[in-house]
Amino acid sequence: MSKALMPPRWEWTLGDQESIAGVKSISLDAVYSDASFLKVFDDLVTSYQQTSCSNSYYEDLERFLNFLEGYRNCEVRSIPDLQAFLYDNMFLVPYLFQAFDAIWKAFGADQKVILEVIDNPSLEETKILTIYIVTELEPEEALRRLERIDEEWLLSRLNELSTKLCITVDYI
Repeated sequence: MSKALMPPRWEWTLGDQESIAGVKSISLDAVYSDASFLKVFDDLVTSYQQTSCSNSYYEDLERFLNFLEGYRNCEVRSIPDLQAFLYDNMFLVPYLFQAFDAIWKAFGADQKVILEVIDNPSLEETKILTIYIVTELEPEEALRRLERIDEEWLLSRLNELSTKLCITVDYI
């Protein structure tokens, strides 16, 4: 992958290598047109490819999460917990970016999201990354939009994500 910033619509391709998610490429839409966001994501992917999960990648995860904390109304409830969770579940990183894309398409680009690692209620002694979409919408409308995310994005990835990622709404 080139060090140059990518255009607003781009594809992350790893050639003969498998990506963190075990796929050859992922596409992200124009929601990520912000140059600083693309730079941090590019650095994280490059670090992962070059270091094979070393301390440098762990440090880059921390830098990414600190950046994310102040980006587009995003809150990370515990950066150390999320950093450890993503380090142990590296395949989730590209899915996390796709999840933001799906959320912002359904709820709007300024939608507040909260990321939190919690105990998985369906599996004992496991954790799950929960993305809360904080909304003032009426419950029916919020659930309709959440269903859109499920239908357009999450259900096709359910096998990979069902025990590691949950997207839900949190009403104000």
